Amino acid sequence: LNMTSTHQSGSNDCDPNLINSIKSYYNLVNHDIIICPGGMSTIDIVVNSLSDITFWVPKYHWGSWNKILKIHNKDIQFFDEFDLSIFRPTRGVVMMCYPSNPTGWIPDMNELCDFVKHCSMNNITVVLDLPYYHLFFSPSSISNLFLENVIVVSSFSKSIGLSGYRIGYIATLNKNLYRVLHIRSLYKYNSISNIPQYIINRIHFLQFKF
Repeated sequence: LNMTSTHQSGSNDCDPNLINSIKSYYNLVNHDIIICPGGMSTIDIVVNSLSDITFWVPKYHWGSWNKILKIHNKDIQFFDEFDLSIFRPTRGVVMMCYPSNPTGWIPDMNELCDFVKHCSMNNITVVLDLPYYHLFFSPSSISNLFLENVIVVSSFSKSIGLSGYRIGYIATLNKNLYRVLHIRSLYKYNSISNIPQYIINRIHFLQFKF
């Protein structure tokens, strides 16, 4: 790691090699990508960047979601993720972890697709949190959910067991949201460390081919 690229402050755009790897490997080619210092940071900056007040979360959910939503003064509402067929919101943002933390629940993909399409037709944003998904499934199996109203957030903590490197990412097709995230990330994190970005890109995407 004694390279010029790791001995200087990182760009606000982050490592373009890592971004291109994420786009290609996870079928996010048309998305704009923001790199963040870990999965919790992806949720925090997305919630802080959305103007919506009402946020829907599953009855059983990761406790840090509650804390982040309360910090940003959001109105928290609950839904039953075990039966998405009866949940048809008309406003707000829906947050989903797939598979669920803490229950491990995985809704039927057709049911999930129908729900995401409903949200798309009703101008409802879905935040799809995927830190566990790539432990069990191929990236191509979920790409049909990546509609314009869906914000994908994830990290490498679980899928490759590198939680200490603190790298997560946000993927969006919304150009306006991307511009807001891009500005907020600069003043919130002041760039992400180059070294973990380099290491994760090499380990995960180049399969140890140094």
